[in-house]
Amino acid sequence: EIDKAQAKVWQEFRHWCTDKYYSMEHILVSILGGLDGRVTQEEFAERLFQQGWTRGCEALIYASLDCEGTTTIGEQSFRWFEFEHKRAELKKRAEAMGAQASQRRKHCSKKDVSEFKAFLK
Repeated sequence: EIDKAQAKVWQEFRHWCTDKYYSMEHILVSILGGLDGRVTQEEFAERLFQQGWTRGCEALIYASLDCEGTTTIGEQSFRWFEFEHKRAELKKRAEAMGAQASQRRKHCSKKDVSEFKAFLK
């Protein structure tokens, strides 16, 4: 079972990955050293550091990724990435659309609103 602190670390790691890496191939090459790469916990921690991860808890993240219970992680450990990346992209698009709608509403003057209300009557 995962407690709130562990869930927060995992969430931060997922968000960091979707912000930093643009594809499954990109994350695999950057963290695993290649599409068929496998890394140990120590190598994983070092690669995260090299990639700019500063929040710590590498052992916890590694344990979360090591679903097979082996001493190395590989491509299968990152199968969640594509779903998370698509979800993050959809969220960014929705936020951009919301910002555009907000800008359109700001451009609508009080005079425009009054004229529109008069038109509706």
